[in-house]
Amino acid sequence: MAAEFDLNLFSVYRIKGQERLTLPGLLAAAPPRRAARSRRGDNLVIYLTLSGNTPFPSSEYNQITSQMAERFYQNPGALTSALRATAETLNQALVERNMGSTGRGQYILARLILGVMRGAQFIFVQCGPTHVYHLTSEKAEHVHDPQISGRGLGFSQTTPLYFSQVDLQPGDLVVLCAAPPSIWDEALQNERSLPLPEALRRKLLTLSDEDLNAVLIQAQAGSGKVNIVQTFKPAPEMPTRAPAPVSTRQASQPAPAAPPPFPDREPATAPAAVSSPEQAAPPQAAQELPAQAAPPRPHVIRPGRFVRPLVANGATTLGSSRPPSAPAEGRNAPPPSEEGVRPSRFIAPRDTANIPEISRPISRRGARLFHWLAKRLQAGRGFFQSISNGIRRVLPRLLPAPQEGETEVMSGSTMAFIAIAVPLLIVTVAVMVYMRYGRLSQYDENYQQAVAAAVGAIGQTDPSVVRHAWESTLYYLDKAEAYQVTQDSQALRWQAQAELDNLDRIVRLEFHPAIISGLDTTIQVSRMAASEADLYLLNATGGNVLRAMRTNQVTTNAPRYEIDPEFQCSPGAYGDTAVGQLVDLVALLNSNLYNNATLLGIDATGTLLYCANGLEPRAVPLETPGLGWKSVSAFTLDADSNTLYVLDPTGSAVWSYFWVKDKFEDPNLFFGEQVPQGVNTAIDLAVRGEDLYLLFQDGHVAACVGGGRCVDPDPFTDPRPGHLSGATISDAVFTQMLFAGPSDPALYMLESMNKAVYRFSARPDALNLQGQFQPTVDQRKLLFTTPVTAMAVSPNRYIFLSV
Repeated sequence: MAAEFDLNLFSVYRIKGQERLTLPGLLAAAPPRRAARSRRGDNLVIYLTLSGNTPFPSSEYNQITSQMAERFYQNPGALTSALRATAETLNQALVERNMGSTGRGQYILARLILGVMRGAQFIFVQCGPTHVYHLTSEKAEHVHDPQISGRGLGFSQTTPLYFSQVDLQPGDLVVLCAAPPSIWDEALQNERSLPLPEALRRKLLTLSDEDLNAVLIQAQAGSGKVNIVQTFKPAPEMPTRAPAPVSTRQASQPAPAAPPPFPDREPATAPAAVSSPEQAAPPQAAQELPAQAAPPRPHVIRPGRFVRPLVANGATTLGSSRPPSAPAEGRNAPPPSEEGVRPSRFIAPRDTANIPEISRPISRRGARLFHWLAKRLQAGRGFFQSISNGIRRVLPRLLPAPQEGETEVMSGSTMAFIAIAVPLLIVTVAVMVYMRYGRLSQYDENYQQAVAAAVGAIGQTDPSVVRHAWESTLYYLDKAEAYQVTQDSQALRWQAQAELDNLDRIVRLEFHPAIISGLDTTIQVSRMAASEADLYLLNATGGNVLRAMRTNQVTTNAPRYEIDPEFQCSPGAYGDTAVGQLVDLVALLNSNLYNNATLLGIDATGTLLYCANGLEPRAVPLETPGLGWKSVSAFTLDADSNTLYVLDPTGSAVWSYFWVKDKFEDPNLFFGEQVPQGVNTAIDLAVRGEDLYLLFQDGHVAACVGGGRCVDPDPFTDPRPGHLSGATISDAVFTQMLFAGPSDPALYMLESMNKAVYRFSARPDALNLQGQFQPTVDQRKLLFTTPVTAMAVSPNRYIFLSV
């Protein structure tokens, strides 16, 4: 595909108030002569930023970007395959490097944007919570999704990727940035004209006095060249903050040289027209990445209802969270202050001499020395106490008795004070020595065992051995952190938990309170249903439904809701029909079909209650089936066929009703003569087309496919190491299940005790486990302290849990 534009790249790079011409990690390349056939029309842009606490020489910085370009142009596959392989190569190198330095607490993390110019399209992939702004003459577009792009590279074997593309016109501007200042977002998205690149670059530099690291790209008509422009007018210098005092404590030994990230060899085919920086900056001590940084916790009356967008396989709009990264703090790093750099900044420092090291606990040799000193002090305390007691007894006998009119040389109260004060002083000193050095010794011993267990997992192929190693790591970390919590221990804990989650196919989501004002403590939510704009809660206490309206407030991409006090959907008499306490509810996505109703509820006697915003509820009893009603417990609606399915477990039946002339009628026994065993223990049902699934109390599922043959039990396929496939999931007993909507074929099942939502691929012969969603470890301890009572998944891919 012939190129239609030239790309001019301008660096926006400032370190400690000093503007730099050359941006480390920026490379632009045109196809070399020996490029793969499918790569000959691809112009590549690499924007790489690093953080960590390991020195990264300039030569390696240039080498790694050059080798990435080389491997991209040697890949003969599709464009997305070539971009994925290039990112995976970098990730694998960083992971191996970090695993090799785990025992020393050293690591390097990366955020990456790879862009390719094809004709008028700029196709790019983001690895890590990076930002891309596309500015045109009509609008500004912001491309940023940390749930899909992940935390960055170097964390785990899985490479997070977020593909996107923009269509360019002459004069369009594209801004690439790892972590822009907050003021940039508003300025760029409100840009309604196309300024000259130099004018926009100077504007961005003057908006903030922080360290900056970004790339500004201008598209102009041309022949497909990619140029890095290194001549510009300096922006007005910003006043720099006074540097914080630097600790004089030095490292006990020099940091070892880091191994090269790739095999040390010259590229076989160097990319043509490559522009790379001559001055490279090393990675900074890791900051908390914005994707994982916990936002300021809002004031919540009752932390009971939470919402979070989901992500699946990095290809849909479901977002995963990940566990928050553990920032490292170096020994030579300046102490934190309120005037310091914001936690979300991700800028490489000026030179390797400024890289702070992770603070390390006292050495084992020093720990033994101080342990010996503590014992000696304790022995000294006993010795001086015995001396004090002896002096108190003997001294009165040795001193002459005072004559008349003379005062005593030493009063009894003085001797008593000495007898008490001396041992107390010795004990105090001994306690201080133990608190300072004894606890460090205990921490160091357990932390080293945790590191040894983690190292034992490296290179293992047996999943059971790997699991045991990482579980042992967490065990020793628990013991170590009983004495103190350090950046090292937190980083290792995060790594161990991530590896275990990977084995169990767990995606950690960061939930946020969904209801702004919380819910009254008397409300017990037993069921939930969600549309794109509303969330409906069934209160088991009163049998009524609450409506929560979506507001304009958003917490880290999660919407906020407030209760609608005018919404009516409660038991009572409506005309000649009495409605009891509702037992289940369904959100109606096509309200026009159901007489403008937005919610449908049902009571135990089969009476339907149609509820709408601002309207009086309407009660319509279902036609009584031939066998009569026993006790309805659940129902669901297939939106494609407008068929209602009602579960009557006491009557061992599932009845289907068809929507005919503004009501559901013509009841049919779904099973016919083939009724699965134990239907009286069924607790929920889900329907997709002609396929019906029944959930039972023991956690197994029966599937009736095509409206006929039933498979009971429908086997689960569990691909997790150490878990067996069969009638049930070994570590789960499900309480609810649902299909999210027409666009999502997956079956979601709630495990209330583990606070987990399992995702299955529903097939005629089995239910294949794809993964599970759980809150972060910290949220499980603080917020999810009780079992989850209900779940809902909205059509726009938000998941709701009630606790």
